[in-house]
Amino acid sequence: MQAIRVTLFALIAVALSACISAGPPPEPEVPPRAPVLVPELVNVSISEVKIGEEVFLQVDALGRVPTGGWTDAQLIPVEYAVAPPNGIWDISFVVVPPPFDAFVTQGFVDVRAEPVRLPLTADLRGARVMGGDGAIERRRRTRG
Repeated sequence: MQAIRVTLFALIAVALSACISAGPPPEPEVPPRAPVLVPELVNVSISEVKIGEEVFLQVDALGRVPTGGWTDAQLIPVEYAVAPPNGIWDISFVVVPPPFDAFVTQGFVDVRAEPVRLPLTADLRGARVMGGDGAIERRRRTRG
């Protein structure tokens, strides 16, 4: 009887030690969120910038998101095989939403992307930045 009791306690101890050493189950991995168009475009501006001997059309944009936690704001120019016939280049303003399980602040937050620079050519007349609520187009001032 004593041997059975000792064996039983030994088995319980081994089972408990296996549970303790295993620890809590791992957290399920939350897949990263894909970038989306910024929900609201606030402002877009363009300017001519000279860097060294080259001149660029610099495009700046400001957007607004509904909560905190949005990251990686970017202006991504559309890649054309042939320049657009109207001379207006399209640029997508994208941002990564917060993870599904994140605690975020309430209220609207402004986000700004790093400016994008397009090589200034004779056929470049302006830029159109696209967001979730539409697009804002800015044209270069032409002389003469």
